[in-house]
Amino acid sequence: VQFILALGIDVEGATNLFDMIDLDGNGAVDVVEFVEGMQRIRGEAKSADVHRLSLEVRSIVRILASVFPAAVKEQARFRHKLRTTTKLGKALSTDSQKVGSPIDMGSM
Repeated sequence: VQFILALGIDVEGATNLFDMIDLDGNGAVDVVEFVEGMQRIRGEAKSADVHRLSLEVRSIVRILASVFPAAVKEQARFRHKLRTTTKLGKALSTDSQKVGSPIDMGSM
């Protein structure tokens, strides 16, 4: 705790602090992660840092906003193709039952 206080880090956010220094996300912090993480987050955030992050978040939001409608449209196209394929499969199955033998695709 003294080390964290000496670096000027608010101890109140211990959970957030742990998450920030757990670089590999495995739920444990080894010595290297701890030292590198503490060095990376020590001190106050500079206005330029906050502004840069704000710009990055805006960029990510724009990308997601452009990708999401395309994904929804692609999902609708996929569902349409799946319904068409299912209907075709049922029709071929019904036709082959009427004829009494399976359709030989090799002779077509």
